[in-house]
This record gives sequence, structure tokens and C-alpha cells, in this order.
Amino acid sequence: MGLGCDSGRAPFPGLLALSALVSHSVWENEPMSPEVSDLLKRALALSVDERAALANTLLDSLETTSQSVQEAWDEEVARRMEDLKAGRAVTVPWEQLHRELLAMVNERWARGAHSAT
Repeated sequence: MGLGCDSGRAPFPGLLALSALVSHSVWENEPMSPEVSDLLKRALALSVDERAALANTLLDSLETTSQSVQEAWDEEVARRMEDLKAGRAVTVPWEQLHRELLAMVNERWARGAHSAT
């Protein structure tokens, strides 16, 4: 099974975060070393699945969660899985969630654009 985003599920949250970081203007002001620039060029040449795995691994390496925080997340995941199995949770297909999120962003943007004029 691949790591791609064509399964109807949400893409890796880490990829979204990494994409936001890389595209953020702060990066434009910080010159990359030749080594980092070469590494980025090589990483971008990887397949989607390989880039996803690399991005998640890099993001995981930045996390400094304590054991108690990790245990709390593990318990929360187990609770949510149990809720799903017992029919106490409602799931939403990625396509629907994506449409709803875009609508929310567009609405906020429209309100912000109108209030600036």
C-alpha cells in the first residue's frame, strides 16, 4: 500500500504543515546553504510516496513530545477508534471535508477583504 493521497482520505497533515512552512515568506529571507539546496532539489525529485514519507520523518524529528503527552495521544486515538467501532462517531468523507474547509476559508477571506476596503 502506497503513502499517496489518492485513497479518498485526507493527505498527511505533516505534508500540509511542511508545505506551509516551505512556502512561507520567512524562508525567502534565509539563504540556504549549498548542501541544503542540493538536498531539497534531490528530495523534490522523489516520487510522491517517497516525499510524503520523507516529510513525515522530518516533521517527526522536530517533535519533542514527552512520554506522558505521547501516552495521552495514544489513549485518545484508542478512545476514538473505539467510538468509531461502536458507532458513536460520525465520519466525513475527505471530499466533503475539503469542500467545507475551502468554503470556510473563502468566507473568512471575503470578510477580511471587504473589511479592509
